[in-house]
Amino acid sequence: MIGRSKVDLNFNAMIGNEFNQGNYKTYSEHGEGFNFGGWSHIRNANIVTANESKNEDRTVGFFGSLSLDWRSIFFLSATGRNDIVSTMPTNNRTFFYPSVSFSVLPSELAVIKNSNWISFAKLRSVIC
Repeated sequence: MIGRSKVDLNFNAMIGNEFNQGNYKTYSEHGEGFNFGGWSHIRNANIVTANESKNEDRTVGFFGSLSLDWRSIFFLSATGRNDIVSTMPTNNRTFFYPSVSFSVLPSELAVIKNSNWISFAKLRSVIC
C-alpha cells in the first residue's frame, strides 16, 4: 500500500494595491446688507461675494501579507501596508503599517493531544 504524505509546511502570500482619487468643485455665495427684512435670499443682498474652489486628492496604497504554518501547530504571519497621501506635507506623505504575529496550538502537540484534561489551547503574540 502506498501512503499519501501530509504536507508539513504551508505558505501563503498576497499582494495588492488601492487607488483613490477625488475631484471636488465647490461654489459659495455670501450676502450682506439686505434690502428687505425677513427675506434672506441672495437677490435681496446689497453686497454679494461669490467663490469657486477646486480640490483634488489622491491616496495610493500597497499592501501584502505572508503566512507560514508548520503542521497546523506553529503559525507565523506578517503584513504590511504603505499609503501615499497627496493631502499631507510633501516630505511626510507616506505611512507604513507593519505587523507580525506568531501563534502556537499546544493542544495539537502529541503530548497534550492525547490527554483528556484539555481540548483546545492557543498562545498568540502580536507585534504591530
